[in-house]
Amino acid sequence: MIIVVFVACVYLIQLLIGAIVLLGYFKKNPVSLSKKIEEVSIVIPFKNEANRIQPLLQRIKSFNIPKGLKTEFIFVDDNSSDGSDHIVKANLSQNSDMITSGGTGKKEAIRYGVNLASNEFIITWDADVLPSINYLDEVIKLREADMWILPVHLGGRKLIQRLGAIEFSWLQLLGIGFAKLLNPNLCNGANLLFRKKLFLQLDEQRSDYNIASGDDMFLLAAFKEAEADIMASSTHSLAVKADSPDSFISLVIQRKRWAGKMSQLKSRFSVFYGFLLVVFVFLGFVLLSMTHLGWIVLIPVCMKILNEFIMLQCEKRFADWISDLPVVILHQVWYPFYLVRLLLPVKKNDKRWDKER
Repeated sequence: MIIVVFVACVYLIQLLIGAIVLLGYFKKNPVSLSKKIEEVSIVIPFKNEANRIQPLLQRIKSFNIPKGLKTEFIFVDDNSSDGSDHIVKANLSQNSDMITSGGTGKKEAIRYGVNLASNEFIITWDADVLPSINYLDEVIKLREADMWILPVHLGGRKLIQRLGAIEFSWLQLLGIGFAKLLNPNLCNGANLLFRKKLFLQLDEQRSDYNIASGDDMFLLAAFKEAEADIMASSTHSLAVKADSPDSFISLVIQRKRWAGKMSQLKSRFSVFYGFLLVVFVFLGFVLLSMTHLGWIVLIPVCMKILNEFIMLQCEKRFADWISDLPVVILHQVWYPFYLVRLLLPVKKNDKRWDKER
C-alpha cells in the first residue's frame, strides 16, 4: 500500500509539471511593437530523398506568397546518388533554386545555404516535411527575433510510428512550453528560424562541425551563450508535419542519435528530463507487475495514462483522440522495453542523413 501511495504522489508531480508545461505551450507571446519579419530565405538541405521530397516541392508550388514578404527557397544537395537532385531541378518554383553543397554532411550544407541566402532571416526545413498551406501567412506575423523555435508534428499510420510520435509530442510540449516560460532548451532543425547575421557571426566560433548530428541543438546553444533574443511559437499553422520512423530499428537509431547529441551538449535540462522520464516510466511498469495488490494499483496507473493522454491531445489539438487512447495505454507496457533496447548497440544502415527530429 505504501508503494502505491508513493507512486500516486509521484504522478501528481507529473501532473503538476504537465500543467506548467501546457500553460507555457499555450501562452500567447506578448504583443510587441518590434518590426515584423519581412524577408526570409528557406534553406532545405537534402541527401538521397527521392522518395520523400515530392510533397514538399508541390507544397512550395502551391504557396501564395503574402504581400510584403520577400521569400526564396534554397535546396542544398549534399551529393545525392538516388536522383534527388534531378527531381528537385525538375520541380523548382519561380523563387526557388538548387545548389550543391561545398562540403560534406548536413551542417555543412546548412552553412553553405545560409552563406548564399540573400535575405535577413533564415528558416531551415528538412526535405521530408510538409508545411501548412498558410505557413508563410503566419511567418509574416512574427516579430523580428534572433531565433524562433517553431513546431514540428510527427505522425504516421503504422503502430510503431504512432508510438514514436507520442514521445516526440511530449518533447515538443516541453521544448516550446519551457522556452516560453523559463529557458529554451530544445529546438528542431526541421522547422527553425534564425537571423543570418548572428548565425554567421557565431559560426566562426562553433567547434561542433566534427560531430555529425545536432545542427539544431548546437546552434541553439551558441545563440543562448550569445544571449540572443530567442522566441518560441506553438501556432498550429506554423508547424510542419513529417512521418515518424516506420520501423523499430529506424526509431531506435534516431533516438540513440538524439541521446548522443544531448550527451555532447552536456545539458542539465536533458539530465533532469532523463531522470524524470526513467522515474515516471519504470514506476508505472513496477506497478503493473504488482497486480496481487488488487485494483488499488490501477489508481496511479490511470493517473499516469490520463496525464500523458491529455498532454498528447493538447499537442495534437485533439485530433484522432479516440484512436490515440489505446495507443497511449499500450505505450505504458512498450516504452520500458524500448528504453532498455536503446542501451544496446545497433548497426546503422541508412544512405540518407541522420534525421535530427
